[in-house]
Amino acid sequence: MSELSHGAARKSSAKAIDTKAGEDYNTPMATTIMTIPRVQKNWDAVRPFIGKQQWRCLLDLQRGEEGKFFEDKIAELAALVQAMPSGGATDGQGEEAIVQLHYFKGGADWWIIEKDEGSPDDAPEEKGRPLQAFGLADLFGDGGELGYISIDEVTGLHGELDLHWIPKTLRECRRRA
Repeated sequence: MSELSHGAARKSSAKAIDTKAGEDYNTPMATTIMTIPRVQKNWDAVRPFIGKQQWRCLLDLQRGEEGKFFEDKIAELAALVQAMPSGGATDGQGEEAIVQLHYFKGGADWWIIEKDEGSPDDAPEEKGRPLQAFGLADLFGDGGELGYISIDEVTGLHGELDLHWIPKTLRECRRRA
């Protein structure tokens, strides 16, 4: 591949991310990292679940000497997100439903059980992007409540996706709270 076409591929990859998120992620680090197709695919799967600041931090960390660790971590999260149940698949499981993702900020915790992949009536730019998820929100350490959680709101409040989360039952999460 010539240098010119390689540069064009880099710009095209980074631009794909920009348009999906609706934000400007066209940075030199994003451009460099996103030229690897398997990395692009994993980032695309995880991107809707990560806030803007954490996203930029992870991109930067992936460029560093521990880049392989973060590349593997994003691949692990991508597999988890793609396999996550959606649309009422865990109805009837009660406290035994598996919490797939965990977000935190200060003393607040959000435990995500299911993703909502939207409806056929969603705007084209929102198709396939989880606008909300079902889980437990505990904002005050009082046990919280089950319901629908806006992923955009959580990440907009700088809630961070727990990169070291290991899926566990809702009952285990409630014991922790």
